[in-house]
Amino acid sequence: MDGCCEIEPSMQCVWVSAWERSKEMPLYGSQILKIQPPLNRQLQDTSAWINDLTGGSIGAGWGR
Repeated sequence: MDGCCEIEPSMQCVWVSAWERSKEMPLYGSQILKIQPPLNRQLQDTSAWINDLTGGSIGAGWGR
């Protein structure tokens, strides 16, 4: 609430810093609002290309 880290209260929160700095970026500053979906860890060590083409089908048998 005060801009400090919830883990280490003596430090400024990295997300507050990122938010403040994003306001100074004319081209990509608004990208901070884009929410990224979490990674599917079940796809680790598989082919990103094949996963993209198949929609991330783990059972496809490709890229393992």
